[in-house]
Amino acid sequence: GAAPAAPKAPAADKAPAAKPAPQAAKAPAAKPAASGPKQLVTNSNFAKWQSDGRPAGWRGSPSVAAKAAGQKSGAFALQLKPSTGDSSLSSPVRGNFAGKTLTLSIVAKAADENALGYVVDYKTAKGPGTAFFYFGKSDTWKKETRSVEIPKDALPDSLAVRLVLRNSKKPAQVDSVTLTAP
Repeated sequence: GAAPAAPKAPAADKAPAAKPAPQAAKAPAAKPAASGPKQLVTNSNFAKWQSDGRPAGWRGSPSVAAKAAGQKSGAFALQLKPSTGDSSLSSPVRGNFAGKTLTLSIVAKAADENALGYVVDYKTAKGPGTAFFYFGKSDTWKKETRSVEIPKDALPDSLAVRLVLRNSKKPAQVDSVTLTAP
């Protein structure tokens, strides 16, 4: 209440005081328009963890997940532990992205080639679909980015980002995974 009243009072007294107020209002309004792509993954940098050992906002068996040291000092990463099938966690993505091209990025370390998969799952009227990418082998933190075309008939709120470790006896670490919409 008090903040809007202050600009109105001087504007009534003298016209020049009204000019700075609209300019001040324009500056914050311009920020959302220039904010760029929207990041869609919940807890994409694994900063928050549940008491069961999974990162907050991620689904899957707690037995395949562990907290690991992240790329930056004091930060956390997700460690996917090897298991007898696929070790996987997924994070649901809300919204309608039918016909859009999204950008999937991952920063990770993996001891084995083609063991860590990063995936976008979606559903269409015809059934489920998947865009699956294997991360290359890297002993140091490495970023990979892929474009994912979501089909025009993809259903709203049907997307999920999934991380999978398969065919590996060694764990993989994921510092962050992001899915961005233009």
